[in-house]
Amino acid sequence: MRNYELTLLLRTDVVESELQGLLGEISSMLQDEGALITSQDSKGKRALLAPVKKHAEARLAVIKFTIDPQKIEVMDKKLREKESILRFTLLSYAPGKAKERTILKTVVAAIVKEPTELEKVELEDIDKRLAEIFREEV
Repeated sequence: MRNYELTLLLRTDVVESELQGLLGEISSMLQDEGALITSQDSKGKRALLAPVKKHAEARLAVIKFTIDPQKIEVMDKKLREKESILRFTLLSYAPGKAKERTILKTVVAAIVKEPTELEKVELEDIDKRLAEIFREEV
């Protein structure tokens, strides 16, 4: 199972009640394929930088879910058949990576201390210290 984020650009002629129905239909289609929906959000109307299928505006919606990667092709075909969808993007993501990067930066910042004017450091000492730091990260 892998985490995915589906971003949809929908036609603006879809009213709010139809939009919720369409998102519900897409969510149920995902669940029929074995997906676990983690979040669903409608971001409202957005102006497009370039026209998409002769539309200057679109409604933006985001659905996050977990599904088996082998079923993505089936979902792709089903989403392309929907006339209300102008474009969509399906991204795979790892939910905890941003926090891990932040923690790593904090740890590295704690290891490095500010040099004083009186300290002289040999090049060999720097190489040894760098080797120690890189061994600790792995």
